[in-house]
Amino acid sequence: MKKTLITILFILFPGICFSADFFYSKVRFIPDGDTIVLKNKRVVRYIGIDSPETNHKTSNPQPFALMAKNYNKELVLNKTLKIVPGDKKSDKYKRILAYVYLPDGRMVNKLVLEKGLAWVYNHKDNSRYFNDFLLSQRQAMNSNSGLWEKILQIDLPVRANPNSLKFHSVDCKNSGKKSFIEKNPFQAFYKGYSPSRKCLANIFKYKN
Repeated sequence: MKKTLITILFILFPGICFSADFFYSKVRFIPDGDTIVLKNKRVVRYIGIDSPETNHKTSNPQPFALMAKNYNKELVLNKTLKIVPGDKKSDKYKRILAYVYLPDGRMVNKLVLEKGLAWVYNHKDNSRYFNDFLLSQRQAMNSNSGLWEKILQIDLPVRANPNSLKFHSVDCKNSGKKSFIEKNPFQAFYKGYSPSRKCLANIFKYKN
């Protein structure tokens, strides 16, 4: 009864926070595949995943960015979701970092990975579901779902850093002393590495 009452109150007053562990809110806008804007205008960034950039300023979206955005929209728009902030609850842009759940209990972060429209993005402060997310990603990779068919076509080596779990172009100065060579981006992704935002900001331009 208490949980039901809290849910109703969150639907009516989405800006009120009744629990440090989670809250409910309705989604009013979808900017891309890994972000939502709530009814109270707070922005939520899905923890543990990264989808292709829509590049709002340049109107030049990366491959699969619009597909990821539309899938996210299909999943959550105008629905009341359970928002569970991570151990690190916000980022430098003041976005809420969270695991987001549909009314039926499914986690949206994971669903986008399963569709092959995002990759695992590990952060040491929010790594609770890393292994579970990586398993979902590998299943999508094994079936060439979504963006993975295009990533599989990139046949150039990359330099992977085991400390940051990021991979870089082979000549990147930010790769770190402990980095090592992986055969191609697909293999790096399969091990849980994600592209460096410093020297591989657009992985899809890393051509053969």
